[in-house]
Amino acid sequence: MAITAGLSAAAASAPMSVFAEDEQILIQSDFEAGIGLPWYALETEPARQDFDISDGTYNVEILNNDGPESRWDLSLRCKDLVIRKGHTYKVHWEVNSSKEGEMYTMIGNNSGVVEVWHNNSGNDNYNQTWECVKIAKGDNTFDAEFTAKEDIDNAIWEFQYGGQGVYQPHDCFPNGTVLKFDNLSLIDTTGGYSIDSDNNDWGVVRPESNVRLNQIGYYPQLEKRASYVTDADKPLDFEIRDRSGNVKYTGKTKVFGSDPDSGTGKTTTVKIGSQIVTRLKDSGSNVHIIDFSDFKTEGTYTIFVKDTVGVNGTQVMNSKNANDTKLSGDKLLWRNPVTMKTYTMNESSTFRIDRNIYDDQLLKDSINYFYQNRSGVPIESEYITSGDKSALAHSRYGHNLDMAYVQSKWYKSYSSDFSEGEKDKQIDVTGGWYAASDHGKYVVEGGFSVWTLQNAYEFSKRRGNTRKWTDGTIAVPENKDNAPDILDEARVELEWMFKMINEDGFVYHSVQDHKWAGFPITPWMDDTQQGFEPVRIVRPPTYAATFNMIACAAQASRLWKGIDDDFSEECLQNAQNSWKAIMAKQSNWDVNRGYHYKDPYFAPSEYGVNNIFGDTYVVDDAYWAACELYATTGDADYYDFLKDYKNCNDPSGQDKAFSLTSCLRGGENDRSFGSFNWGNTAGLGTLSLYLSDKTSSADRKTIANSIQNIADQYLIQMSKEGMGIPYKSMTTEDYIGGDKPEFTGYEYGSNSFVINNAMVLAYAYDTDNGKYIYRNGAA
Repeated sequence: MAITAGLSAAAASAPMSVFAEDEQILIQSDFEAGIGLPWYALETEPARQDFDISDGTYNVEILNNDGPESRWDLSLRCKDLVIRKGHTYKVHWEVNSSKEGEMYTMIGNNSGVVEVWHNNSGNDNYNQTWECVKIAKGDNTFDAEFTAKEDIDNAIWEFQYGGQGVYQPHDCFPNGTVLKFDNLSLIDTTGGYSIDSDNNDWGVVRPESNVRLNQIGYYPQLEKRASYVTDADKPLDFEIRDRSGNVKYTGKTKVFGSDPDSGTGKTTTVKIGSQIVTRLKDSGSNVHIIDFSDFKTEGTYTIFVKDTVGVNGTQVMNSKNANDTKLSGDKLLWRNPVTMKTYTMNESSTFRIDRNIYDDQLLKDSINYFYQNRSGVPIESEYITSGDKSALAHSRYGHNLDMAYVQSKWYKSYSSDFSEGEKDKQIDVTGGWYAASDHGKYVVEGGFSVWTLQNAYEFSKRRGNTRKWTDGTIAVPENKDNAPDILDEARVELEWMFKMINEDGFVYHSVQDHKWAGFPITPWMDDTQQGFEPVRIVRPPTYAATFNMIACAAQASRLWKGIDDDFSEECLQNAQNSWKAIMAKQSNWDVNRGYHYKDPYFAPSEYGVNNIFGDTYVVDDAYWAACELYATTGDADYYDFLKDYKNCNDPSGQDKAFSLTSCLRGGENDRSFGSFNWGNTAGLGTLSLYLSDKTSSADRKTIANSIQNIADQYLIQMSKEGMGIPYKSMTTEDYIGGDKPEFTGYEYGSNSFVINNAMVLAYAYDTDNGKYIYRNGAA
């Protein structure tokens, strides 16, 4: 089940009291601010819907009502409600429909097993209102009142309007129907319970300061720049203050000007692809650059900008003045309309100037992410490096054993009872890391992460400084063994990947639940809480997953040699065996684009239930795998294969052997401004060759030149950005509904692009004639 939620930059809505009579317990009722959360649209493939929040209504369009089960395959849901037994509630809801039909609406628990109200029922007719509410074409308004007979701590209010199925003899609405929800109200007339808005902004997403900087900090001897957003068009004075508020440095900002990626500073009409779009002013008109590079004293500081202009005349959806600041003394204030917290927008968050900004807490916490996502084991507080350790730790865990049914075909969706699923073969896939979005475990996503961790160690090893990987900086249960801790963490995922190798030497693509739960759950949550029994499935083997395992195993083999020789040999054997198996099918995968319906070893790109991590071009993965095998063995056969690599799908011509690119076209990317990610892996092989002692001096020089060339492109882009990042927005097409609307902005995973591109800058500094400017860019 896919989940989408309406988000916006800001809102203007009244705060809610914690206790009150006749209390409105919904945080969003009229959508005037363009915010959906905590309402969100859900769909179960192949049922599809599109949504937007505009003109004060939450609008959904039914694209395909033919889901796998019933009317609940398409729905609109509000989460995190608290319902109390014996309390009386008044319900009001309005919907405008472009066509007549019907829908089922209920308030109950997440799974739908418990309902306290449905279909406008009252206290005396609950059992007589199981049929859907009839919806006329045009405006519809409904009111009801009920007394709850159950306590529900995490209740939902849901509208269901999908196709025919269980309990639903016909489609709720025909395809193409547009439903506009408005003025949704749930009032507790008894009082006492509401959604807590004090610490949850529910979609009011905006910076807490207009001074944007590196919140981790700056090196004393390197460049130090921050950005400030304001309507002021003249340079402004700024101060750097220590913890006690003492001024330690003063300077003047430099006006950079407008920067669309930093916000819309002026209401304007723009053409995006074939569409004409009006963008409302939602930010300051100008970005100012704050340069304090010559301030080198170590310590903890804030930046204060002396600005009396601030930001005015903004609008987000229907909310006028949404992001405006208010001058109070020398401070420019902005109040979050949901949490009611007030922020000083011309003062930065704290930051450090320090020689060790990246090798202490940031390093600990970033690697600790993987430990906390380990599957099938308890997570112990002594190995958690940040946050509320007692809350994050858990002795309960799921998926041990993690037994999953192997699927030989790509199913777009499964019914709740898994009746159409294959149950002929079950394998043990215990271990590894959970993905970021669910309790699935994905070889191609995990493979990229394994390479990143192992590469960090190999880079350090080449520079002769691996102390931080062995001195206890990294918190893992394996701290006391003789291996580098970062390799220990990568090994957790790598050993799971070995369990995914089938009898033919190919690697299964992923393991996951057969259906989305549709709401946050823990791995050990029981079936009654989910509303269905999740069946663990293993997706078919793929070329991409197989090459990922080969590459990571070959890389691991050389790094573990001399530490654990048995494991080193196991890694190499797995890599070489699978390489032999997949090369026997080279004519099948060495193509410009593969299709899963012709060859199931290609993972489909857009395929419904859960994540897939589709990849229809895998020659880049083959190059990566060959590079890793060559860097480990020095075998000429691998070199003969990799030296001829060239990505025919890359319009820039940069994606080729011994090179990096800045134009990714593969996996789920189409001309993205980056050098590598999980779906475009050739760059990983090139960087491994750069580090390898088996690479010839000529090839290494070619690689170094390419690294510097791409790094120069990132530096140029940084100079064009008001925020100074090595990344830019892109225009892409959304194929939902078949009409290919175009969108421009930062793509999914944009933060990872920034980090990966910064890695290229770091490598450029490492080259024989690396310039100091690359180090500044990476830092």
